[in-house]
Amino acid sequence: MPLLLPLFVVAYIGLLAWSLSDLRKPEREVLGGNKRFWVLVVLFGNVVGLLAYVLVGRSVESVDRE
Repeated sequence: MPLLLPLFVVAYIGLLAWSLSDLRKPEREVLGGNKRFWVLVVLFGNVVGLLAYVLVGRSVESVDRE
């Protein structure tokens, strides 16, 4: 049990860093088109905010249709 908390903290910090760096990419499109909103969700939504961004907020890369 004492080992689970440090693992959770490391996973949370890693996912937080990855989410924020992903939002900084200019080519990244997000649901609703407002990256500032998603940054606030990730920063202040804790685990729920991170999961919301990963599962819902990230738009699928647009496919070129020619």
